[in-house]
Amino acid sequence: MEDPDITPYLETKALLTRLYRTELIDSFEQDFGTGGLAFITNGRLYQVGFNLTDTPPAFTLSAGAPVPFMEASPEIIEEFKREMLRRFPLAHYRARGPFGFPFGAHVEGVLPDLRQLEPEFLRCKQLLDECLDSQSRVAFDL
Repeated sequence: MEDPDITPYLETKALLTRLYRTELIDSFEQDFGTGGLAFITNGRLYQVGFNLTDTPPAFTLSAGAPVPFMEASPEIIEEFKREMLRRFPLAHYRARGPFGFPFGAHVEGVLPDLRQLEPEFLRCKQLLDECLDSQSRVAFDL
C-alpha cells in the first residue's frame, strides 16, 4: 500500500501556526494519513481531523461547547438539538462534543486544491463559531 500524501496536513499545520499564535497538539499518524491537530484560540479548543486516504483530501474541524442550560428537561434538550440542526445544518451539531464537552459541532472541509486551504479552513471555522456562539440565542428563542 502506498503511503498517503501528507502535504495537506503539513500545509494546514503551517497555516494554523501562521493564523493563531498558539501551541498545536499534534496527533497525526503519517504512516496512515489520519489523526489531527488541536489548538486554542479565543477561549475555544478546536480539533482538525484528517483522513488523507480520501480523494480529494478532506479535513473535519470540530469544537465543543458547554450546555447552555443544565436544568432543562430531556424533551427540551432534544428540541434544542433539533433547532440547532435546523438553523445550522452544515455545522453538524450534536451531543457529546470533542474533548469531553457535552455538546459540539463539526464542519467538513474538502481540499481539491491546496491553494484553497486558507479560505476553506476559514469558511469552516466561521460556520462552526457561528453555530456554537448561537447556542444561547437558540435556547432563549425556545
